[in-house]
Amino acid sequence: WIAGEGGGKVTDKLALAPRFTSFHADLAVVQLGENDNQDVTENGFQKPYEEILQAIRDGNQKARILCTGVWGSASPEKDSMIRAACQKYDASFVDLGTINADPNNRATADKLFTNPGVLWHPGNRGMAAYADLLWNALPDLSLASVASTSQTSSQTPGMLQETWANPTTLTWNP
Repeated sequence: WIAGEGGGKVTDKLALAPRFTSFHADLAVVQLGENDNQDVTENGFQKPYEEILQAIRDGNQKARILCTGVWGSASPEKDSMIRAACQKYDASFVDLGTINADPNNRATADKLFTNPGVLWHPGNRGMAAYADLLWNALPDLSLASVASTSQTSSQTPGMLQETWANPTTLTWNP
């Protein structure tokens, strides 16, 4: 399930918290913060971010939560707050610093867009780098158990279900 509501600040996503809880996720990826430029304080950013993590935890205490750092301009204060929230809610912080620093990972490198509001986003290579970082943040994931669960569980409406011939050889391929 993707909550991709497009844009907005962390505080804008708090209205979705009951949906995060009711979904009972086993794995959640939280990627927020790029549009939070006004009130980057404990009350304006960190606490609302923590409320989102708490809503996910409320739905499944054993959920694996991955939280990405902030894409774009250097945001050490936001990344620091996200790291602190990760420690508090037993989530994993996925640092984007290295891929952020490479201009080839930005949409400008793809030469498909001219709008400056689009060009600062990750491009094709940047999205593949995102996926690599997220995949590598799951080294303890038992692929055999994922495959056997996906083959035997009933599919939830609106969900994608994958079945792999040999899950032990599964790797990310952009």
